[in-house]
Amino acid sequence: MTFPLVAALLLTAQVSDGQRYERPIAPAGTGPQRLAVDAALMAGASPFTVVRRGGMNAWYVAEDGLADLRLYDRDGREVPHLLVYSLRVGGAGDGARTVPLQVERRASEPGRSRYHLQFPGARLPIVALQIDAGGDYVFRQASVTEPRFAVWHAEPAGLGHGMLVRDVRDEAIASLHMSIQQPSQAELDLEIDDGSNPPLDVRGISGVLAELPWIYFEARGPTVARYGNRGTRVAYDLEAARQSIRIDRLPEARWAGPPRDVAPLPPALPSLAGAPIDTAPFRYARAIDEGAAGLAAVSLDAAALAHSAGPLRRFADVRIVDPSARQIPYVIEQRAEPLTLNLKAEPASGSARALQAAPGSVISVYRIHLPESRLPDATIVLTTTARVFQRRVQAGIERPVDRLHREPWFDVLATRDWQHSDPASTAPELALPLRYTTSADLTLTVDEGTNGALPISGVRLLLPLYRLRFYRPSEMTLRLMYGRDDLAAPTYDIALLASRVLGAPASDVAVGSEAPAPAVSGALVSPRMFWVLLALAVVVLLLVLVKLLREPADRPPS
Repeated sequence: MTFPLVAALLLTAQVSDGQRYERPIAPAGTGPQRLAVDAALMAGASPFTVVRRGGMNAWYVAEDGLADLRLYDRDGREVPHLLVYSLRVGGAGDGARTVPLQVERRASEPGRSRYHLQFPGARLPIVALQIDAGGDYVFRQASVTEPRFAVWHAEPAGLGHGMLVRDVRDEAIASLHMSIQQPSQAELDLEIDDGSNPPLDVRGISGVLAELPWIYFEARGPTVARYGNRGTRVAYDLEAARQSIRIDRLPEARWAGPPRDVAPLPPALPSLAGAPIDTAPFRYARAIDEGAAGLAAVSLDAAALAHSAGPLRRFADVRIVDPSARQIPYVIEQRAEPLTLNLKAEPASGSARALQAAPGSVISVYRIHLPESRLPDATIVLTTTARVFQRRVQAGIERPVDRLHREPWFDVLATRDWQHSDPASTAPELALPLRYTTSADLTLTVDEGTNGALPISGVRLLLPLYRLRFYRPSEMTLRLMYGRDDLAAPTYDIALLASRVLGAPASDVAVGSEAPAPAVSGALVSPRMFWVLLALAVVVLLLVLVKLLREPADRPPS
């Protein structure tokens, strides 16, 4: 089909059925034919549900999808269609169809690799992941999660867990394959336990689809598909021909182009606007980068984690406000990967007795300055260039004299043995878990024994990563507020749409540097100004009273 004919078809198919997407079809002539269900169609139409069929040799079938699909000819007349599956003989079908995924490697702890996977749409009938990676032999545990809303925030929920196995001598398991449950979102996270091995050379990842039906229709000429209103399925008289259809023997029509958004959804949800709030009591205010209206996500950095109520109190004091001090509803999402910050280990000396080495041995002492105090549970990751070594490493805080200690003492938070014995390979990183602490100065000790100092070439801090997903109403300036002790956790109505908010792509926006919040409020005066004015009024009244008392009795009162 030529482009002018496609354009004419799109213009002439004037059908007011409330559908969101329109897509041209290039029929294989006229008469009965079949059309494949592809990822672009499934991303916008009513979703399928994966169903297990069969006994010992079970397979998975995608059913009950595409209820809103409608076909029209160039005159706008509806073209009946059916969803027909290929004949399965002895458990054999058309073969597994796959859809390529967008893969992004994310930060992770030592010995683990994390990958963020992006699907073309939510609720695709995916039953497994197929991983294209190098290596002759692979034997590693892996797990797949997706964000799901639970109680007060979205957290990673498991979709699958298993072993990735490959033996180069066995062609039957040449590819890495992992079964998963059907995802409900468009984003997944894959975690691979590398153990003592280097990370896999992942070249690509595809989603394996359940068995899909064909779209059967009888073309009268140029045809267009419309879908996207999540409507109910229509029953056509064409159903009478189902038993006589041999779908595998029919010519195949083709999609003639990508979907066209003919009725885009509104970028904002005005009906979910939050209530106004007095912004004066907040201790911190940070400008959110400007952007277009629509779904956005802002990550909470170390300052926000430390100075807000934090995850232990469900971020009760965190608010997003517009210029008129109205709240912008949000959903909190905890990501699978950590927030990573690079730090420095500076040589130092310690006064605590535990930091003093025995005669003939050496204890190296380092100071690591954390970006903030009162951080949630975190992990310190150390890197070294040494190849052969064995050391005991401790992380803690030097405490001053108190009621229980007559001299400075070392409060140990984590202890780990770090060793490597292969001169030809790089030493693994060392992870030290840290519990919540009120100090920003961390002390690191390395018991060198009678050896030279172990070089510390890198220090990373891994914090839990939280994001706020919200709808920006328009291109207005928004602020992130926190640092208030009198608020309970918000209960926004947007939580009822958590699956939609989590499953849709969001633009990442940043926030400005942390600063004290300006006294901007919807009230006439701030509480502080009220007390100042009240004190001035009292002073004026006292002065007037004193003046009246000092006037002579024979003079009329002024």
